[in-house]
Amino acid sequence: RLYDTPPQNARDVKENVMSLTVKHIAALLAVPNVEATAHYYRDKLGFTLNFYAPGSDISAYAEVERDGNIVHMMEGEKVDPPGTRGGLYIIVEDVDAVYDDLVKRGAFSNTFPKQYDAIREHPPETKQYGMRDLIMVDPNGYLVTFGQPI
Repeated sequence: RLYDTPPQNARDVKENVMSLTVKHIAALLAVPNVEATAHYYRDKLGFTLNFYAPGSDISAYAEVERDGNIVHMMEGEKVDPPGTRGGLYIIVEDVDAVYDDLVKRGAFSNTFPKQYDAIREHPPETKQYGMRDLIMVDPNGYLVTFGQPI
């Protein structure tokens, strides 16, 4: 329900909103080449390709999944400049093991780690905000961060 005046407290809001249980949130990335991106996420980042639908009457679309977490992909423009339109923050148990796996898979560009205008790519680092994370930019310009709580 929309309010003509702001509610007085959280209980007022709770009493006027129907019950909603969120089961899962899936990311949706707009990318210039859906097929190539789905293969990158499968081959380089270790996701499973659930499906790929080439464009015909509708634009191309794909879904990849890793450990029950889903990323959808649809046709769109490349992020320019890189790192400025969001991306994925993936919580993992062992970010150093993930980094080692990504190195073996060849996930990083030959310029990694690179300083962009908006972000700095880096291998695993311990941060002041209570995470140990690695930041990379995918071939479409999206941030892909793997983080581990410390």
